[in-house]
Amino acid sequence: MTLKTFTRYLAAGVAFGAMAAAAQAADNRGVVAGVVNDAAGQPVAGAMVKLINADRHLTFMVVSQEQGRFAANDLPPGQYVAQGIGAGFESNKSAPVNVEGGKNAKLDLTLANKQAATLPPAWPHRIPEEQIKGVSLNLPAGDGLSLVEARCTTCHNTQRIVVKRTTLPEWEHIIERMRGAMAIANVPDISNQEAATIANYLTASFKPEQPYDANSRLPRDLLAGKATKYRAVTYDLTNHYAEPHDVAADPQGNAWVAERAGKLGRFDPKTYEFVEVTPPPGVVHAVAAPQEVEVIIQPKN
Repeated sequence: MTLKTFTRYLAAGVAFGAMAAAAQAADNRGVVAGVVNDAAGQPVAGAMVKLINADRHLTFMVVSQEQGRFAANDLPPGQYVAQGIGAGFESNKSAPVNVEGGKNAKLDLTLANKQAATLPPAWPHRIPEEQIKGVSLNLPAGDGLSLVEARCTTCHNTQRIVVKRTTLPEWEHIIERMRGAMAIANVPDISNQEAATIANYLTASFKPEQPYDANSRLPRDLLAGKATKYRAVTYDLTNHYAEPHDVAADPQGNAWVAERAGKLGRFDPKTYEFVEVTPPPGVVHAVAAPQEVEVIIQPKN
C-alpha cells in the first residue's frame, strides 16, 4: 500500500494538502536534476518524474518545466532510481543515483516506452468498481464450496467474496482475520484443515486478473500551468495488509491514517518518517479528514 502526499491538489493523482512544502531543505538534503526528452530527443515539459528511494520506502515526484528540465529538491541522502512518465509514455528506470547532503546529482530521462495500460479504480485486490454490478453473485462449483456456503456466508453476502481477486497468502490472511472475529463473537471456529480447504477454493475461483503497475493510474496528458508546480511525496507502507483509510492531518501537519490491520500510522512530512501505533483493545480508530485536506489512498501490491 502507498500513502501519498501532494503539496497542491493534482486532479489526476493523490492529494494530501500543502504540507510537504512546509519542510525546508536542510543541510543534509540533496537534489537530483536533469532533462526529460521524448524518443526523438526533444525536451518534454509537463512530464512527471519519480525519484524512488527503496531503502526508505519513499518516492518523490516532480514535474518537468520548460525545456524539459526538472529538479527534485529536499531529498534525504541515499540511493534513488528515477523514471519519467508523460504523454502516454514512460522512460526506463535509471541506474541508481547517489544523493548526498548539499550536493546535486544529474541525470536525463527519455520517454521511449508505452505507459502501462490504464487500471480502473478499485480497492486493493478487488475487481474495479465499475464492474461490480455485472458480477454474478453465485459461487462456482469446487472443493470447498459447501464450507464457504456454510461458514462464510452466514456473516456476509457472497458479493464480499466474488469481487475479491487475490493470491493464496492474501486469502489465508483474510480467513485468519475472520477466525479472529468469530472468536470475539463466540461463533464456533473452523479447523485448520477447513481453513486450508476454503483458502484453496477461493484462490482457484477468484484469482488476480490484472497485474498492478504504479504508473497505470497516472495521467496520459502532459501537465500545464499551475499543475507543473506540484510536488508529491509517497510512503510505501511495509505492512502489505494495512489497507489504509480515513487519512487526516493534525495541527502540526502530520498525516494520520487508520489501518485495517488494526493500527494507526503517522507520517511526518518534515522528516519523512512513518511510525505505527497499536491502539488499546476495543478502541475504534476512525479519523475524519478536515475539510481543507483532500485525500486519496492509492493501493500498491
